[in-house]
Amino acid sequence: MLFSFANIPMLKNVADMNFAEMDLEDTIFAVIFGVTGLVFSCVYLRILWIPVQIYMSATRSLYVLTGDRAIEFDGSFLRKVTSCELENVTRLRCSKDADGTGDIGFVASWFDGRIHRVKLGFGAIPHVESVEDLARQLVDTRQDERKKSTVQSG
Repeated sequence: MLFSFANIPMLKNVADMNFAEMDLEDTIFAVIFGVTGLVFSCVYLRILWIPVQIYMSATRSLYVLTGDRAIEFDGSFLRKVTSCELENVTRLRCSKDADGTGDIGFVASWFDGRIHRVKLGFGAIPHVESVEDLARQLVDTRQDERKKSTVQSG
């Protein structure tokens, strides 16, 4: 036999013990040891699953930039949709990687009796600089149109 618990001095008595012969202390120890191992195994498996979940979410996400709105269809399990009107965008940020991909983030806020704030981001966008230029042009155009309409109506 290659491996036996009887070869480990501390576990020799446990290996020879019949479960019917276990007293209360041994039973409590076995239950606590088993539950602790199960909890740590579940936590470890969850930690291993996080990169897979992020990858799956990123590959299923869809980003849409129209003349009026920026829309993000989140590819996660919840299938969340987030959007904001370009005229309400207060901040647009872009981060670029060496290979030309990058992320674009929008922050929009507006007041209609309540203060609203929406954050949304487009992740892992190829040729992010051209998309950033397009997004900035659209945001500037929509904000200029909004300023003109408020001046004319005011």
